[in-house]
Amino acid sequence: MDRILLDRIPLKFDLDKALEINRIRKNSGFEKEFVKVLKIAEEKLSCKAVLRWADVGEIKNGTVQINDVVFNSKVMADNLKNIDKVFLYVLTIGDELDNEDRIEEAVIKDMVKGTALYQGMRYMEDYLKEKFGFESFAYMNPGSLPDWPIKNNVDLFKLIGNVEEAGARLNEHHYIIPWNASSGIIFENGEGYLNCTLCKNKCIKRRAPFDQQEYERIFA
Repeated sequence: MDRILLDRIPLKFDLDKALEINRIRKNSGFEKEFVKVLKIAEEKLSCKAVLRWADVGEIKNGTVQINDVVFNSKVMADNLKNIDKVFLYVLTIGDELDNEDRIEEAVIKDMVKGTALYQGMRYMEDYLKEKFGFESFAYMNPGSLPDWPIKNNVDLFKLIGNVEEAGARLNEHHYIIPWNASSGIIFENGEGYLNCTLCKNKCIKRRAPFDQQEYERIFA
């Protein structure tokens, strides 16, 4: 099973978690509207993914071979030095809410689609735990790493193959269409690697602080 299509990822939202990640105050007027859109999304919104089981080959001089493609990335070389296999993936959220006349606020549509993307990621993790025995997860995503820019989506999509099955394509700048989507490499990592530790950008959804010492260790 080298390639897996998840074309009907169920969206059943944990309300408390959805409110937490979107920083929405309970018992507010905004919460009421947000919950309404969540329920519509559970009925109408599509979430799809394609995953590919890939071999990690030669690693040298800050490059990593995955199947027949060589990526140039010191971070990837550092993370995968003791890894034999990884999953490549693309995950998308559909546009079914865009023309939904029961939703008045465009910002809520975007927030709910972002929440659905989070839900889809958790579903993929549960799937890999159940089917492949994964115990811990780490991600590397084109465009979110200091030395793995967004243009690497091109080779990543070629390796995954037929990403259109997940409703995905790249625009001229190598970003995924639809906008609520994610792509990258999933690997087991008990040390809890997070892209955020190597990213200097300010972000309200940062999951870990920037680690100057770790940054210098890899890029010195």
